[in-house]
Amino acid sequence: MGGAAAAPGAALTSSRTSLLSRLPPRLLAAVGAAAVLVLLAVVLLLTQGPRDAAPGDAGAPPVATGPDPVPPATCAVSAVLVNPCRAWLGTAVGGYPQVAPDQAAQLAYAERRLSDPRALTDPALTPAAPRQFDVVRLYHQSAQVTFSPSELSYVDRPGTYAFVSWKPDTTWARAGGGDAEVNARIDAFAASVRALGPHKIFLSVFHEPENDVSEDSCAPPAAAAAAGSPADYVAMWRNVRARFDAAGVSNVVWVMNYMGYQAWDCLVPQLWPGNALVDWVTWDPYAAGGDFGESVGRFYDRLEATSDAEHDYAGRPWGLSEMGSDTSQDVAAGYWDGARRAHAERFPRIRLWSVFDTSVNGGDNGGLRVGYDDAGAPAPAEQAAFSAFGQAVLGPPPAGGG
Repeated sequence: MGGAAAAPGAALTSSRTSLLSRLPPRLLAAVGAAAVLVLLAVVLLLTQGPRDAAPGDAGAPPVATGPDPVPPATCAVSAVLVNPCRAWLGTAVGGYPQVAPDQAAQLAYAERRLSDPRALTDPALTPAAPRQFDVVRLYHQSAQVTFSPSELSYVDRPGTYAFVSWKPDTTWARAGGGDAEVNARIDAFAASVRALGPHKIFLSVFHEPENDVSEDSCAPPAAAAAAGSPADYVAMWRNVRARFDAAGVSNVVWVMNYMGYQAWDCLVPQLWPGNALVDWVTWDPYAAGGDFGESVGRFYDRLEATSDAEHDYAGRPWGLSEMGSDTSQDVAAGYWDGARRAHAERFPRIRLWSVFDTSVNGGDNGGLRVGYDDAGAPAPAEQAAFSAFGQAVLGPPPAGGG
């Protein structure tokens, strides 16, 4: 045991020196260069920090396959209420005897039927994945310058927009700016709309005006038309817009809502309020039969063909503010099935699909209701086809339902 103990690492140093002394000079030079490279790599690692985990490394996050996920920010609703990721789904609903007649009960029931068509015959059913409409249609006559509690609930509900059609007066010339009584009515409604802020609404001034042109018409007028001339209509719109602007109303998206009836196509440009005064263009096609594509496509194609610098229809989003089929159950079911299959590819400009699901103006038996046929009998096949269309527009439900 005699003698001094070797310093730690001395034996390793001695062995390394002995081994290196036996190497050929060229190999010794290569080993030295490699050692330098290793030393540089260590310095770089220490100065730059660890690299990110690469795909396939232990502990690396999973790598998404297929298209990149769409960041939520890209689906932000625009200033004029366009959803860039999908179209809106809307409704006007009423006349279902299964529930109370008030607007809130009717809408709640419509959304149960949308979510699960079996609710048509089982009104108490609770859908496993509840869905809701994006847009609720509201119709105001001249004197209706405030909003009811149920209407306010739609305005306040997250993810829902009110689409209001308001008639300032039955005679357009009276609403053109020269009548103090009508101007006061416009101002009162402007105050009610402004009070809804920051929530925005869609607003149409006297929807489907072609049906009410009674003077200076380029086509035979409707038998009961009595509102005035196209020039009167434009003057009314401009007066309403000017008074809203003067009142500081900034939460309105302005919608030019045509009827879209072929006999009155010549009136479409004459009734145009002006490019600067319109945010959306909509129309109200109904199918006497079951051909969805034909009922929507005729006016769609005409708007595309006649859009020009003065009537820039194509520069705005489009929508159907009313739609439906007042026919037998089988034919109407075919209409909605056609809508489901064709709505996105055939009609990419349309950013709102709104059903007229109510017995009001729906014939003697309320055949425009998606849950009833034209004879007033329950139509579960039509309801199921409509629900499939509506859910196709809405897209998959959020994770966890709802």
